[in-house]
Amino acid sequence: MMQLKEAPRPILTPSGRIIPKVKIYHPEYPNNYSAMLQFDALDNDGVDYDLVYYACGILVGNNWPHNDEDRQRDPKAHYYLSSSTTPSTGLVQLPTGGILPKGTYYLHVPNSPQKPYPVTPGFSHWVFPHDKLPRPWRSLRIPAMSDEMVKNLPKQSCERTIIRDGCCRITHFHCGTEPIHIVPSVMAAWFIANGMEKYCFDQYTVPVIDDISNTILLRLDVHSVLDRKELILVPKLNDTKYELVTHVLSSQHHYATELETLYHNRTILSLCHVAPAFLFARFAWSIFNEATFKLFETQSAEFSVSIRESTEADEPVKIVKKTISSVSDIPPFPMASDKEAFLIPW
Repeated sequence: MMQLKEAPRPILTPSGRIIPKVKIYHPEYPNNYSAMLQFDALDNDGVDYDLVYYACGILVGNNWPHNDEDRQRDPKAHYYLSSSTTPSTGLVQLPTGGILPKGTYYLHVPNSPQKPYPVTPGFSHWVFPHDKLPRPWRSLRIPAMSDEMVKNLPKQSCERTIIRDGCCRITHFHCGTEPIHIVPSVMAAWFIANGMEKYCFDQYTVPVIDDISNTILLRLDVHSVLDRKELILVPKLNDTKYELVTHVLSSQHHYATELETLYHNRTILSLCHVAPAFLFARFAWSIFNEATFKLFETQSAEFSVSIRESTEADEPVKIVKKTISSVSDIPPFPMASDKEAFLIPW
């Protein structure tokens, strides 16, 4: 007689579970303003400090130090976290173990000439920091393809990714997979405007955002969770080496424990010929979501923001400071296609 297997058992979220949070506030706004950033504290009731630190830096002009030694030596030379709204008090240094405990913190930007200091309102207006990649992404060691593999690559971008990766780089599954863009294809205008083609394997790929160095092979359901910005790929320090892991940024209550159990802090399979610059851009894109970037939830309020204005290709990027009162006041990315222009700014 055929031996049947029982149906899979679900991973259930306990009904009374409340996930602790790390909340980052703007110290120059009144108390009724929402947090700028909010993270689920799933790392022993905290969040990886580097993840929070560089997410904050993305909001305030990429003003991070070149290395951890500079950050430790003079944390107030750039931007810093504090337990107080008062500058120079309650400074939060890099915690032992690298985990920022759950709780409320304030992001101070001491050298900003504007008060309140402006924040980047969405990914479309964020400028990629060429030659200033943060240390965790800069430290990733992702090998190039062998000459033999390069020689045998097909012409189509999606087929190249399938041959290079072989299986889902997160789950190790071979069935139900598809190539996905690291910097999403809907951000093609942003990709070109920020000169991201310099990191491509083949700059003559059409469209260039489809280049193999901006793709990985994933299972379809995992792809969906990443595109909802609930799951992200981020480098974390493992002993003395940075490794790329999956991190649960946020989730719905009914499957929060499922997502955490399956994917949180899981190392992924090795990557090949993927550009760390694209992985960092994906991290920045993921931060701008309604569960993490909370500032604009504040009602009847004004916000100081940094807006990217249109410039010619050979001109430097122009950032202007504006005051807005809602997300709808954020202008579309100046080089956006019709499709991109109707997207929420992140």
